[in-house]
Amino acid sequence: MSVAKITKLGLVAAAYVGLTIAFSFISYGEIQFRIAEMLVLLVFFKKDYALPLILGCAIANLASPQMLFDVVFGTVGTIFAVLGILLVSRYQKAFGKPWIALFVASLCPVVANGLFVGWEFEIAYGVPFFATALSVAFGELVVVSIVGVPVFLALSRNHAFMALIDPDVRSGASGDVE
Repeated sequence: MSVAKITKLGLVAAAYVGLTIAFSFISYGEIQFRIAEMLVLLVFFKKDYALPLILGCAIANLASPQMLFDVVFGTVGTIFAVLGILLVSRYQKAFGKPWIALFVASLCPVVANGLFVGWEFEIAYGVPFFATALSVAFGELVVVSIVGVPVFLALSRNHAFMALIDPDVRSGASGDVE
C-alpha cells in the first residue's frame, strides 16, 4: 500500500473523528444527528474506506459521554452498517439504477446504528430500546439518507472528486452514480 493511499485513508478516519467531535453536541446521546456518518457512503464507492471509517468511529466514541459503551456498541453498529453498504454496492446492478442502490445502502447505517445504539442505551441506562432505536435511526436517516445521498449523488458526477476517492476512475474502471 502506498504512502499516498495510507495518508488518504488516515485523513478519512481523521475527518470522521473531527466532524464527530466538532459537532459533539449533536453527535452523541439518545437523540443524535452525527454529521460524520455521511462519510460511510464513501464505502459504496470504494471498499477501502471501510476500515478507516470503523476506526474513526471507535476513536470518536472515546470522546462520548457513554465512552466504553459507545466504543463497543457504536463501533459494532458501524461495522454492520459498512458490511451492509458493501453488500449493496457489490450487487448494485440488481437495483436497476445506481442511485437506488445508493439510497438502499444509506439505510444500512440507519438500521444498524438504530439497533446497536438503542441496545447500548437500554443496557447501560435502562432507557427503552424501541424509543432510542427509533430516535437514533431517525437521526441517521436525516444525515445519511436525506442529506448524504443527494450530496454523494452530486459529488459522484464530479470527475475530480471521483478520481480523488477512487483512482480507478482515471482508468475508466468506475462510473458515475446517476
